[in-house]
Amino acid sequence: MVVGELELCRRVFMVLYRISSNKDPGAGRVESLSMKEHTALLMEKNLLDLPKLLDICAIYEHDNNKLTSSLVTNTINVQPNVLDGINIVIPQFLSIFHTMHDRCMTSLQVIFAICSYTLYSLIELIKYLIYLIAIFHSIVNNYCLYALFWRNHI
Repeated sequence: MVVGELELCRRVFMVLYRISSNKDPGAGRVESLSMKEHTALLMEKNLLDLPKLLDICAIYEHDNNKLTSSLVTNTINVQPNVLDGINIVIPQFLSIFHTMHDRCMTSLQVIFAICSYTLYSLIELIKYLIYLIAIFHSIVNNYCLYALFWRNHI
């Protein structure tokens, strides 16, 4: 771990969290964006779209479950159309998952057959699968309504 890495991660997360909400801590109503202005800004600048939310979940959910859940909920409440792309994402995830499963199985067969195959490739495949599973776990564990939506499409 690099010195200051945790503090940097915390600060980055807090910036993302503040983007997800129109409420500015310590500021009055007059100084904050209205819900309508906030929604327009998020949509115009594409600040928190579905791929970014999935990455945020994968990176921060494990250490900061409640705030990550709040960030995603804030974003989806403000721009419910962010879930429109989920029909595209699910088949892509499943395709990647099946491809990685096939590659792992092939690698295992090779390893057991000749025992001289480099384990590095297998370890990389396993890390990638764990990353995908972490994203699914994060969504399913914290966002029940969206998990039901996913369940119906898998």
